[in-house]
Amino acid sequence: MKDFLIVYFSRTGNCERAAKSLAQDLELNVCPIAANENWNGLPGILRYSLYKITKKQAAVTLDKRMLDAKRLILVSPLWDAQLALPVQTALLQWENKEIYL
Repeated sequence: MKDFLIVYFSRTGNCERAAKSLAQDLELNVCPIAANENWNGLPGILRYSLYKITKKQAAVTLDKRMLDAKRLILVSPLWDAQLALPVQTALLQWENKEIYL
């Protein structure tokens, strides 16, 4: 399981807690997807709506460990029945990786 890395995005902290609990149970490292914009509250909801209408990608910062890992276990909230927008952007940068949800 050393090839695995648990990555997560969390706006409210729920996915962070789930990812850290999973990491502890599986004895794996965990790494957050850092969003460069604030997605909290009403401004975050409005920003999400604008980005979806204009097809704009969210700005994210990815840890080097995410780019080096061969297999990722992804923990993400669902927004509007889709993966959170910062996670969608991160997925575009992860080529040739096995990704488990």
